[in-house]
Order: sequence, then structure tokens, then C-alpha cells
Amino acid sequence: MSDTRLIKVGGYFALIVAVMQIVGNGLHPPIPLDTGEALTLIGGTSYWTAIHVLITISYFMFIPFIIGASAAFKDRKSPLVRIGTVLVIVGAGIGAVQISTHLTLFKYLADQYVATSDPSLQQIIIFTYEGFWPWSVALEVAHLVAIFVAAFIFGIAILQEDVFPRWLGNLGLASGGVSTAGILIGKIVLNSRTGDIVFGVGLLPLVIWIIAIGVLLLRLKTAPEPLA
Repeated sequence: MSDTRLIKVGGYFALIVAVMQIVGNGLHPPIPLDTGEALTLIGGTSYWTAIHVLITISYFMFIPFIIGASAAFKDRKSPLVRIGTVLVIVGAGIGAVQISTHLTLFKYLADQYVATSDPSLQQIIIFTYEGFWPWSVALEVAHLVAIFVAAFIFGIAILQEDVFPRWLGNLGLASGGVSTAGILIGKIVLNSRTGDIVFGVGLLPLVIWIIAIGVLLLRLKTAPEPLA
């Protein structure tokens, strides 16, 4: 595949990633802090499986997006571009694993919790949920921070070249910083409904940045000549 075509593919997948993340996370209901309420919500949400399949697939879409985006740099061997690319791929892989626990483990536990009226069995389910949920949250924070830090790194790399407009690099820096602060404050410091709002708002600049990259990649007429 030619570099120009690879860049175009990256542009299309950037827009696909943005749309899938917006739809998936937009439809995802806030999870109550109370375990019983959380299990009831998961078990009673009819579209729970559909939105988590969508979000899981979206993480695989990150890979062609970032590979295509990295091909648009003149200095493709730059440590910043390489580190940023690896962080996105690793983050997407961890993200797919993490969100699949919502699709499988937590969905199964919730269905069993809703279906039974046995208090002892419900307590076992609650104990299991509370044992695995912090692990899922840790994976969520880890994979998103990896992607957010990658956006910050790509922002620096963009500012070092003349292929992209400077505002795109500055937006990468801002979105990476805001999104990282948003998830750390929302998931670790606040850990509440307010924290979920902070986290969600913090994602918006990153989604805008991904859309902007996608549009600019599609507008590139030819691949930039790589540096020797």
C-alpha cells in the first residue's frame, strides 16, 4: 500500500473511531457506586451488549488510524512518533480487554443477580463483582492514560514539522493534558457521579482532535517526503 493511501485509510479510521466512541460512550449509562444498584442497572439495560460490542470494536479501529497518521509525518523515525504509536496500540489493546469484561464477566454477574431471589447467592455475586470491579477500573485508567499521553506526544511531534497546522499540535497538547487530568480526577480523586461528568467532559477535546486529524489526513494530496 502506498503511503498516500495509508494516510487516507488513517483519516477514514480516525473518523470511524471518533463516531464509535461518541455513540458508545454517549449511550453508556453511568454506573452507580452501590453494587446492588450497579448490577441491577447492568442486568436491566437492554442495549448493554450492543454498546459494549461497539466500544470493543472501536479500539481495534485505533490501530489503522494511528498507523495511517504516523505515515503523514516527514520524520517517521522520530522517537516521539514511534513512542506515540506504540502507546496508542498498547492502550487500544488494554482497552479492548477491559471493556470486554463489561461485555462478559459483569454482564453475566448482573444477569444472575437479577434472576435470583436467593440472598446468599446475591451476596456471592456482590462479593465477586466488588473483587473484579477495581481491576476493571485500573485497566480503564491505564489504557486511557496511555492514549491521552500519546495525544500529548503527537502534539509535540506535530509542532516540530510543517505538514500539519500548528493549532493541531497545540490541540493535541491541550487535549492530552485535559483528558489525562479528567480521568485521574474523575476516577481516582472524586470517584463519584461528579467524577463521571468530569471524565466525560475531559474526553471532548480528544475526540475533537481525532476528528481534526482525520479531516486533515483525508485532505493531504500526497504523502510528505520522508526525511533521510
